[in-house]
Order: sequence, then structure tokens, then C-alpha cells
Amino acid sequence: MGHRNVQGIGYDEKTDVIWQHEHGPRGGDELNVIMPGNNYGWPIATHGLDYNGARISPYKTYENMIDPKHIWVPSIAPSGLAIYRGDLFKDWDGDALIGGLASRDLRRVELDGSNNEEVLLADLDVRVRDVRVDKKGAILVLTDDPDNGMLLRITPKS
Repeated sequence: MGHRNVQGIGYDEKTDVIWQHEHGPRGGDELNVIMPGNNYGWPIATHGLDYNGARISPYKTYENMIDPKHIWVPSIAPSGLAIYRGDLFKDWDGDALIGGLASRDLRRVELDGSNNEEVLLADLDVRVRDVRVDKKGAILVLTDDPDNGMLLRITPKS
């Protein structure tokens, strides 16, 4: 309850946590931990604006509603979500990997409470439609382009 436009859901088997991200309106994209019976606020609590620039709500947080763990203002238009578990990128273990359609990159968000974020693949300047982690720990990224879409397999430099 209280979601606007869910785009990605990822289950972290190690922590037994379900992560979800959604498009906000103009800004206010969210990353949430999903738990049964909770209200995640939309449209009462939001960090985004209506497309015409008007405030949707005066509240960014509201009593008895769950605040997002991470927000993006301006919008990145999140797509695809994977929780990294693997040995190839040891420092990233447990982090979220999130595609950006509007931001045209891949985001790595540390889920350790710091919410540190790293922008990856921005130099490619492509819409990232989906992201997955294969059984060997390589990161698979699907780009969104009608003429030149790509499937990238990302591994560390040898």
C-alpha cells in the first residue's frame, strides 16, 4: 500500500529482505524495504512534485507510514534491481544495483545504512533497462535502445 509506480523488486536471500524501487513523479524516486502490512506513503508523503511543478503533498514523511531508505531528486527513472551477492566485486557484497533510464547509468547503493551511492557506466550514455547478477558474480546489464541495445557482462579487470 502507498506505492506509486513499482519498477524493480529484489530479494536478498542472505538477509531475507525484499527491496523495491519505484518511480516518483518529478523527482522522488524511492528505494524501499518491503514488509507486510506497511503503508509506504504515496500520495500523502512524497519527495516529488507533480509534472506541472505543483506540490502533490506538503509531507515528505508522515506518521505511521514507512519512509524510503533512499530517494532520488531529480529522478533517475529507476529500472531493474539486483542485490549484489558474489565474490567478483567483494566490496559490493550486499549492495543494490539499479538501472537508470533518465540518468542513463547504473547506480550502486550501499545498503549498510550509509546509503552511499556510486554512479557507474555514465560514460556509455545509455538507458539501463535491467540489471542482474549471474551465478559467478558477474553483473549483467541490459541497455534500452531500439537501434543499438546491448547486453553487457561486467567483471573486474584482470
